[in-house]
Amino acid sequence: MPANQEDYYKVLQVDPAADPDIITVAYKRLARKYHPDLNPSPEATRRMQAINTAYQILRDAGTRAQYDRTRLAQASGSAPQEAEAPRPPEAPDAARRRTSADAEAAGQRRTPTIGMVTKWLVTWLVPVGLVLFLLGPLAVRLVLLLGESPLLLVCVVGVLWLLGHSQSKRRQSPRPPRG
Repeated sequence: MPANQEDYYKVLQVDPAADPDIITVAYKRLARKYHPDLNPSPEATRRMQAINTAYQILRDAGTRAQYDRTRLAQASGSAPQEAEAPRPPEAPDAARRRTSADAEAAGQRRTPTIGMVTKWLVTWLVPVGLVLFLLGPLAVRLVLLLGESPLLLVCVVGVLWLLGHSQSKRRQSPRPPRG
């Protein structure tokens, strides 16, 4: 890290120990704030370039590790172990291999772990079970009442259908374009 280079963690306003997800969120927040299309300030373009450069380095684990080593060596005053020049451009097949490795890593992140299953049980299954336990007798009476009154049954089914339909429409509708 040359002496005149900005600290990428300061540019993105994150802690050096921040998770990659936090770095992505910080990048998106700053990009919304300083994007030249949204920010008329003359400094916005320069600031956005610095934010993009910082994110390009910090989003990739390999370049981030190299940057951290260089940054640590610069802070301690010793010469860095590795060259400070950026990596040469990758060949297309190397980029393809890295992309498939990234896809594989993303697939592994989606594989449920014991912690994820436990969190799901605690946040969804236990409260639903508790509600059913507490409202069970009331639910039985409601079902019996719905069986006796077809009009009430039609009304309840209609309301449930409308709620489900509005939820599915909300999920399907794309965001309106900004501008």
